[in-house]
Amino acid sequence: MEMVQGIDLSGNQLSSFIPSAIASCSALEYLDLSHNIFEGPITDSVSKLRNLQELDISNNKLSGTIPESLQNLTVLTILNVSFNLLKGEIPKAGPFTKLTASSFRGNPELCGQWIFSLPACPSAGSSGRLWNFHKLFKYITFVISFLVVYCLYVSLLYRYFFGKRNVEQPSIEFPHPRISYKELSTATNGFAKGNLLGVGGVGSVYKGVLDNGTLIAVKALNLEDEAAHKSFNIECQVLGKTRHRNIIKLITSCSNLDFKGLVFEFMSNGSLERHLHCDAGKCNIGGVCKMDLQTSTDSHGRCPWLGISPS
Repeated sequence: MEMVQGIDLSGNQLSSFIPSAIASCSALEYLDLSHNIFEGPITDSVSKLRNLQELDISNNKLSGTIPESLQNLTVLTILNVSFNLLKGEIPKAGPFTKLTASSFRGNPELCGQWIFSLPACPSAGSSGRLWNFHKLFKYITFVISFLVVYCLYVSLLYRYFFGKRNVEQPSIEFPHPRISYKELSTATNGFAKGNLLGVGGVGSVYKGVLDNGTLIAVKALNLEDEAAHKSFNIECQVLGKTRHRNIIKLITSCSNLDFKGLVFEFMSNGSLERHLHCDAGKCNIGGVCKMDLQTSTDSHGRCPWLGISPS
């Protein structure tokens, strides 16, 4: 595929080495092999992709050092090699001068003082002292972890024996099933435009069907918007504990480094916007739909879709 410009094989279980034949894709601009089981070194063949702008090989089992030949990728702007088994010194030139520590996290044996928050590489004479320091650090970490666990254990025992056990408080449990990103992608045909229900301030909503036949609405948040992260946390906290006939039910949530989404029950009656604005010519003057009290209220005179009553 000499003229292919983008390849995305992320989120699979591909193994073995990164194929050297990737060098034949001379027009490649975007390559994503993240979240697989690739192992071995980063092949020098990648450095031959002179048009490559984005490279993501994170969350694999790649080992060895980062090839200095990657410095020749002059148009490379995004590089992610995080969460592998890489070690050694990070190259200093080319695109590496503009990268941050987030591109290399999860590789504790990588070093490079010119990258902010990463340790400097040890000299040959200090390797023994560094090894002893690592041993001391592991020992201290173990002791601290043991003390934390012990304190938690004592605290739980204290609360159990001396807490207010006689006070009965109502408890309501709402089980939230685990639904993976792969299942959501399958249910929505890869978040296809044909499944798009609408676009909001912090994300888009897609219609989907799970393997068991359940109709769902998936709200996929736009992670480039800082408000999306705050909105996700608030909606999880509030909707996860709230049950009301006028509030749509939150089934579960799905969150990883590259995706945050909320899974709701699918409602087939359209959106509030469709009820308030023109739809198929059924509008009053001014663009408001013809909805009288008889249409919008139930048998008790309430408006369940608004959550209000005439009183």
